[in-house]
This record gives sequence, structure tokens and C-alpha cells, in this order.
Amino acid sequence: MSTNHDESHLSPEERQFRDYITRGDDFCKVELFRYAVSNYRKALEMQPDSEEARLRFQECRAKIQGESRAILIIAAVAAVIILTVIIIR
Repeated sequence: MSTNHDESHLSPEERQFRDYITRGDDFCKVELFRYAVSNYRKALEMQPDSEEARLRFQECRAKIQGESRAILIIAAVAAVIILTVIIIR
């Protein structure tokens, strides 16, 4: 994974934290939100007071909830269509 800045001066713990954030960002970019959340959660475990990790974690959780709602709506519409076809026959 590429980083946008030199991390050679960071402690091993800070480097690991940054790596979790970067992985989360990468997963989020390709819309693998559950993997992103997992990495942001690990970052938060390392630095519970990190506003950056907390915000990114919350944003991905919201996207997962949105996906879940969309899936439920699609499933309901599909069920109505199937029932309509069955009733018409």
C-alpha cells in the first residue's frame, strides 16, 4: 500500500495505526465497507481517541447500513413482483 508521506520517523505503533487507516481507506475506495470497518476498528483499538479513525469508522458503518436498507427494499420489491406473477397466473 502506498502512503502519501514519509513515515520513517513514526514509532512502530504509529506506523501500524497509519497502516490500518490506509487499509481502511483502500477498502472503502473499492466499496468493501465491512473490511474497511474492520481496519478502522483496529486503528481505534490502538488509538481510542483518534477522531480520524472514529469518523472514518462511522462513515463506513453508515454506508453498510445504507447497503442493508437497499438490499431489503430490493428484496421486498422482488417479493411483490413474484407474488403478482403467481396471483395473475
